[in-house]
Amino acid sequence: GINLKQMLANQKIAAAENVEIFGTEKLNTFVSQRTEDGDLLVMRAHAAARDAMKALCPHLKIGLSLSLHDIQAEKGGANRLELCSGLVIGGLTPSPSLFLAIKNQCKIKIHVLIRPRFGDFCYSDGEFANILEDVKLFQRLGADGVVIGCLLPDGELDVKRLQILKEASGSMSVTLHRAFDMCKNPIKAINQCKEIGINTILTSGQRENCLEGAKNLSLYVKEASSQVDILAGGGISASVIQKIQSITGLTSFHMSGKITEESKMIYKNPSVFMGLPGISEYEIWKTDSTKIAAAKEVLENL
Repeated sequence: GINLKQMLANQKIAAAENVEIFGTEKLNTFVSQRTEDGDLLVMRAHAAARDAMKALCPHLKIGLSLSLHDIQAEKGGANRLELCSGLVIGGLTPSPSLFLAIKNQCKIKIHVLIRPRFGDFCYSDGEFANILEDVKLFQRLGADGVVIGCLLPDGELDVKRLQILKEASGSMSVTLHRAFDMCKNPIKAINQCKEIGINTILTSGQRENCLEGAKNLSLYVKEASSQVDILAGGGISASVIQKIQSITGLTSFHMSGKITEESKMIYKNPSVFMGLPGISEYEIWKTDSTKIAAAKEVLENL
């Protein structure tokens, strides 16, 4: 029932070769009325960012801000897009309607975050059943990969459940998200990922950002060898890439290059607060093309 051609006409998406795209702003109401409650969030990428990113190093994974307004990523050279809602709270599973809208317009690979709620990664049986069904759903819908993670109460990877999800994923690529950063024994977890067949681990080195976690990231790269790709994510910018790379030997980075701008709302009800602590609902996250261009320059000169 969605008229994709009309809905997506004259819209563009910023992207680059081998980029990972995450979302964080409200979708338009033509995708779902749930956007009125702020349930579905995606990031917006603009033509300026696209122009700055056309020649990006393929090892830089960009967490761009994008929306359904901007849906021609392949024209920017992208070949992978990681999709989620609610990035402001760490990312949640996106709606099938968002996935289908993007898939039907783009030919690039799409990896989908599967996370049913905000909070820890120790899931009830009901929550895990939801995760499993979402993995199966997005496989049927044609996703190229899923981004997942489950922990046990003692901080170990929930290997049994991860194996079930890996089997359900079929031929899709599987990334262990930053549940890895919350696990008790990361070296053990890396080897468990090898056994399960997980392709990528997204991590800040179990620290607040990748620069603080650089020594750990170096250990992870050595332990993973060529069997699992270690993707550095958390505090990545042009100013730290060279230092992190020299310490760790990493070849894959994830960054958002984000800035915030004021909402277009003129009327703001002073009696009701709908945001999060420290984050106003009247702040919109966007990608700054100058930050992306600066990261590109650093990578080209490594």
